[in-house]
Amino acid sequence: MTATTKATEILQLIQQDRLSPASARLKLWLKKEPDNADAWHLMGVVHLHREAFADAREALARAHRLQPGNPYILNNQAVALLRLGRPNESVDAARKALALADADPGFWANLGYAQQASRDFAAMAEAFEQASRRAPGDTEFTLGWATALRQQGDYAAARTTLDKAEHPDLGIRLEHLVLAVLTGDSKAEQQADRALGGHDLDAADALADAGCTGAALTRYRRHLERHPDDATARYLAQALEGRIAETNNIDYVEHLYDEAAPRFEERLLGHLDYRGPRWLAEHLNHLGEPDLIWDLGCGTGLAGPVLKAEWPNATLVGVDLSDAMLALAQKKRCYAALHHASLNDGHFLDRLAPEHQQPDLVLLMDVLIYLPNATDWLRSLVDKLPGGCRVVITLEQGRHEQIQPQARIQHDGDAIREALLPNPCVLDEAGMIRLEKGRAVEGRWLILEKGGC
Repeated sequence: MTATTKATEILQLIQQDRLSPASARLKLWLKKEPDNADAWHLMGVVHLHREAFADAREALARAHRLQPGNPYILNNQAVALLRLGRPNESVDAARKALALADADPGFWANLGYAQQASRDFAAMAEAFEQASRRAPGDTEFTLGWATALRQQGDYAAARTTLDKAEHPDLGIRLEHLVLAVLTGDSKAEQQADRALGGHDLDAADALADAGCTGAALTRYRRHLERHPDDATARYLAQALEGRIAETNNIDYVEHLYDEAAPRFEERLLGHLDYRGPRWLAEHLNHLGEPDLIWDLGCGTGLAGPVLKAEWPNATLVGVDLSDAMLALAQKKRCYAALHHASLNDGHFLDRLAPEHQQPDLVLLMDVLIYLPNATDWLRSLVDKLPGGCRVVITLEQGRHEQIQPQARIQHDGDAIREALLPNPCVLDEAGMIRLEKGRAVEGRWLILEKGGC
C-alpha cells in the first residue's frame, strides 16, 4: 500500500468519525516511519477531532518540522492554538498558511476566527470578506463578515453583506433581526421575525448577547406563552427583569450547559472572548509543579489541554454538573477521572477516589458566578485542602454576592481574600474576563495558597 493510499484511507476514517481505528493505524505507521510528516499531520487532525488540543499542537509541530512548507499543517496548527486560548499565535500560524496557499477560503476563515478572539474586528472583517470572495454565498463566511462589520458599528454594510447569503440559515436570519433592532427599523424587525418562523428562544438569546434587552425580553415572553414549562427561558427572562432569586438554580444551570455544550467553546472563546485558558497559559509559573489537579466546574475541559501541555504527567480530575459538558471533556483525553456532581452538594468530594483526595492545585475557573454564599462555600473547600495547595479563582468583579441580569453572580475579590485569611495570596490581578453585550466584563484573578498543614 502506497503512502498516499494509506493517508487517504485514514482520512476517510477520520471523516466518518471513526477515530479509534484511525489512531490505531497511525500508531502502526509511525512505529515503522517515525519521521513521516503525513502521519504526524493526520495524528494531529485526529487529536483535533477529539478536542485534545495540546496533543494536536504537539503532533502538528512535529509534522511542521518535517514538512515546513505544508500550508495545511500550518492551518491546523492555527486551529489548535486558537482552541488552546492562544489567539495571537493562531493568527501568526494562519497568516503563514495563507502565505503558502491563499486560495483556500477555510484558511481565511480560520484567520478571521483568530482575529475575532483577539478583538481585531477590522482584520476579522477583511479575512471573512476574503473567504466569501473565494466561496460566494457560503453562509458561515458571510455571517462572519457581517458580524465583524456589526462589531465595528457599520450596520448598513453588515446588512448589505448578509443579503449576499444565497440560502440564509438560522444564523443569518438571527443576525438580520439583531441589526434591525439595533437600527430601530421596525419594518425590518417584523420581516426578520417572520423569517425566523417561531425561533423566539434563539432570537431572545441572540438579542440578549447583543445588548438588546427589551427586544430579548419580548421574545422570551413570546416563547413562554407557547412553552410555559420551559424553566430555563423563564429563569433568563426573570434575570433580564431583575427578578432573580438569590439562590442557585441547579436545574437551570445543568440544563443550560447541557443545551450549550455542542457550541460552548466556539461561543465562549470566540463571540464572548473568554480569557480563562489564555490567562492560565500565561501564569503557569505561579502554580507550582502540581502532581494532582482538581478542575472544579471543568465544563468541556478548556483548562485540560493547557495544563497537560505544561505538565504531561500530572493527574487531572474534573467535576461538573453537566453530562454533555463532561462528554466533551472526556474527548480531550486529559482527565484521569471525570465526575458528574453539583458543587453545591456538600458531599461531592466523596466521589473522588482515595488517590485523588490530596490535590496540589485546584481550579475554580468561572465557577463562582453560579454560587451564592461563595465565601462560606470557599472556606469549607479550603479547609479540606492539604497545606501548600494552590487555588485559582476567577471572579466577575463587582459588589459582593450581587446577581446580574444575565443570571450570573458578581463577587468582590477583596471580600473573597478577607474571607480566606490567613491563606496567603500568591497573585491578584484585575482585567477583562469576557465580553457581555459587546462590552468588557471586569474580572479578578486570584491565586491563593493553603496555609499550614
